[in-house]
Amino acid sequence: MSDHTDLMTRLREHAENMYVDFLNHAADALEAQAKRIEELEAAMREIYEVYAGSEGFIPETCAESYQQQLIKEMADIAARHMRKGVKE
Repeated sequence: MSDHTDLMTRLREHAENMYVDFLNHAADALEAQAKRIEELEAAMREIYEVYAGSEGFIPETCAESYQQQLIKEMADIAARHMRKGVKE
């Protein structure tokens, strides 16, 4: 083989190895992101369930009533975002 052919072969092999490494890193990043999304979805469900478990609470003061409204708004936000993740 000529020096040129040998150099081209080594460059091609190096490029292929770099591409494989890139794909492996990208796959690892996507897997980590998917795991994080699952964790966040579980947290949203847990937030909603905490609110759902408090439905029998009757506020006795204005502050409790306001707090109940805020908690309901947060639960509604969680529920809305959980519905976005549902595949149709």
